[in-house]
Amino acid sequence: MPNVTAVQNRGHIVLYKDGVIFGKILAQSVWFLSDRNKFIKMETELIARLFKPKNQLNQSDLDTFLFEANKVWWLAKGKL
Repeated sequence: MPNVTAVQNRGHIVLYKDGVIFGKILAQSVWFLSDRNKFIKMETELIARLFKPKNQLNQSDLDTFLFEANKVWWLAKGKL
């Protein structure tokens, strides 16, 4: 997912792509924008698995995370 910008803001990190906010990182948790314009917490176990050493990462975990990130970005972009 190219061109993602992470900006630190008041104790958390905000995720943008092409000027559209779609997620936050707060207290080692990833929150994505839902279809109801509320941030919902991403599955904690998936995020923990993504922090494994590179040679122990499961491709399906990476694919799942990128799929969810792309999905919420398109959802947020469509609400403009």
